[in-house]
Amino acid sequence: MQRQVRQQAVKRLLQDGRYRNQAEIVAALAHRGIHVTQATVSRDLATLRVEKTTSAGGAGYYRLPTAGDSSILARLERTVRGALVGVRVHDAMCALQVLPGNGPVLAHLIEQVQFSTVFAALANDAVVVVFMNDPAAAKQFADQVMAWRKEV
Repeated sequence: MQRQVRQQAVKRLLQDGRYRNQAEIVAALAHRGIHVTQATVSRDLATLRVEKTTSAGGAGYYRLPTAGDSSILARLERTVRGALVGVRVHDAMCALQVLPGNGPVLAHLIEQVQFSTVFAALANDAVVVVFMNDPAAAKQFADQVMAWRKEV
């Protein structure tokens, strides 16, 4: 099956329903006669820039990006607004405390933006440590993150 046809089918599934995991998407595609592996679905979700988000009830599900929010920086800002708990700065490091489960996503987005002052971002479930080039950059980054948090 052609990749574009399969990806259109994935888009239709995500527009019509909520899927909590990739296995559910694989099963829904199979029900439509499209037989793929979980690895293929994973690649398609990345290509389509599908995000995993949380409903008001706390259940996670996949969703397509909406108009205007597909940039990496916009995703980073939105994630900060929804998940940031606190920020601490020490020397050339900035520690971002986030809601559980958001650390790896936030670190990945920080790395994808490729800030010139960021050396690396490492995360566990609820903390992201951003290593900066110098202490002034860490302070500036912390201020920017706090500004994103306050934006409505």
